[in-house]
Amino acid sequence: MPMSYRKVVIVSPAAKIMEDDGFVAFDKPSGLPVGGNGLMKEIHERLGRNLVNVHRIEDEASGVVLCATHKTALDILSGQFQSKTVSRSYLALVAVRDESGALPPSFAADLSVGPDESAPGKIRLYRRRENGKESRTEFTVLEAFRGFALVECRPLTSHLHQIRFHLAQSQAPIVGDALYAVPPALLLL
Repeated sequence: MPMSYRKVVIVSPAAKIMEDDGFVAFDKPSGLPVGGNGLMKEIHERLGRNLVNVHRIEDEASGVVLCATHKTALDILSGQFQSKTVSRSYLALVAVRDESGALPPSFAADLSVGPDESAPGKIRLYRRRENGKESRTEFTVLEAFRGFALVECRPLTSHLHQIRFHLAQSQAPIVGDALYAVPPALLLL
């Protein structure tokens, strides 16, 4: 009988890590959504409604979120995200499911993805490019363990669950990912 684990989310206030006259950068903790009753609500309550988020990161991810302090800064920063001149990097602990038990030192996932109509909130692979949207993530293995690896992830496009999906499709799902790691990838210490 498989064991079931309860999802535990620890949410702490986002810390301001950098500020200038055009933007403020916040350290968003894992489990805190950017929109809704999450990060932006907290920021507006603490610092006023003039701050506008430039981009989002998934609820489950921790990382830096930029907020513009005025319209000109918003236009410039969001233009950089839209034109893909912003470099983004994430770290992930993955379970290596390849028969060899190892990942290549560097690899990329270049897939056509789109919404999964049979599972709302998830994405799926599209075999033909015209039915999905191109997505690409480049990966570098920073450290390899027995059956696990610490991987740097650099998304070149920006789609819902892109990194999680690309890693799962590469036989290296993120440890603890309840959506794409089937069966669940667990690390027991």
